[in-house]
Amino acid sequence: AYFHAQIVPGAGFILSRLNFEKIVHWADLVITGEGKIDRQTLHDKAPKAVADQARKAGKPVVAIAGAIEKEASEAFDGMFSFTNGPTSLDDSIKNSKKLVFDFSVELARLLCRFYG
Repeated sequence: AYFHAQIVPGAGFILSRLNFEKIVHWADLVITGEGKIDRQTLHDKAPKAVADQARKAGKPVVAIAGAIEKEASEAFDGMFSFTNGPTSLDDSIKNSKKLVFDFSVELARLLCRFYG
């Protein structure tokens, strides 16, 4: 490698630069996500790296995404899709802000019941 550079996984590198390992200890619950949670998510993508750090700290981890596949469920304590049912990818992208907002409101309502 040029200039003595090292190739490292991106998600782990970013989390280490953010001191995520120390920050996560303050959390009661960790929420992570991406557009689609699937098998590829398990290969050091950001949601998996976040989940690994949270688990090391003994924190529950929830993943949210536009689409989810059950194969990735082992990495998270819960997975939720923010779509409201069958929808095309184009419609999901077009309405993504509203879908994420609506889901966030419902998730906040749930968390308020448990965490006050």
